[in-house]
Amino acid sequence: LGDARGIADALLGLGHLTRHTGDLVRAAMFLEEGIAVADAAGDGISRSLLQEALGKVAADQGDLDRAEALFSEALRHYQLTGHERGTASIQTALGDVAHRRGEIEQAIGLVEDALAIVRRLRDAYAISAVLLELSGLVVNQGDHARAVRLIREGLALSWEYRLTAIAAANLRALASLAAAMDQPERSARLYGATEAFCRSVGTPAPDSRHDLIEGSEDAMRAVLGEARFAAAWSMGQALTAEQAIAEALDVAAI
Repeated sequence: LGDARGIADALLGLGHLTRHTGDLVRAAMFLEEGIAVADAAGDGISRSLLQEALGKVAADQGDLDRAEALFSEALRHYQLTGHERGTASIQTALGDVAHRRGEIEQAIGLVEDALAIVRRLRDAYAISAVLLELSGLVVNQGDHARAVRLIREGLALSWEYRLTAIAAANLRALASLAAAMDQPERSARLYGATEAFCRSVGTPAPDSRHDLIEGSEDAMRAVLGEARFAAAWSMGQALTAEQAIAEALDVAAI
């Protein structure tokens, strides 16, 4: 089992890597091979992890029915074995499927269930990540006030534990929300601050996929004009990591 699990883990890692580089066909190939290895070894945990990853690939490919089937099977195993972190992860993934189908209320319910689990586990990273996921869903309902409350909590928690990648994603999310809340200069400062924060703490900068409102950075550039946007962005670039966090948390206070 040890060797088989090592092979399955390696194939899972390759699946994650190739998915994030956009090569969904190869990602699926690695993950399907990993499932075969896990099945041959009778390794249910590895199989569930691989199914979850393959479900995300299927969702990215637009095959939501297959994604849902893979997630549901993995969820059954996690629930039977009392694997709460796995259960929360799958609930969030099923929420993403519902979101892609336009079923926002169902998506929110699934992700709120996941949040309840990770809060009980006191898993700081998972709490921060699920809060960010939930904020994106409530933005779709136009509830910007709740979204900033959720991200504010996630940002404070992720920075407290120095979870820099998720903190950076929260910073960028708040930059996009500031744009939606008629705070264009603050939004531009936060876009600049996010890049400076990432450079300071040595984490990759999140891209526009982390904007809760699509196209918000370009929209702020258009609202402010190139010169004002650049000036505000440069002000954000001058902030320290602590100052960038404080600036972002102020978005929720207005």
